[in-house]
Amino acid sequence: MKKPTPSTRSGARWFWILTLLGLFILAIVWFSNPLGKVEDAPTPKTAAQSTEWAPAPEGPAVDVKLPETPMQNPVAQPTKPGGD
Repeated sequence: MKKPTPSTRSGARWFWILTLLGLFILAIVWFSNPLGKVEDAPTPKTAAQSTEWAPAPEGPAVDVKLPETPMQNPVAQPTKPGGD
């Protein structure tokens, strides 16, 4: 006894295979940019001034007062050998 097979026409199968193949080729052509149109970046009107050669700011400087606390080294606790 033969197993029942789905009733699909071979023409419909080839239609979908060719449609998917066409979409795949169209996607490749789309992403490869066949026309070569590339937008150029706008050229800067003037180059930015280097901060190395920038003039010193004019006017009063910010008053900075640092505390005059002497530095102290923390006393290290001696460790006992043996891991007690």
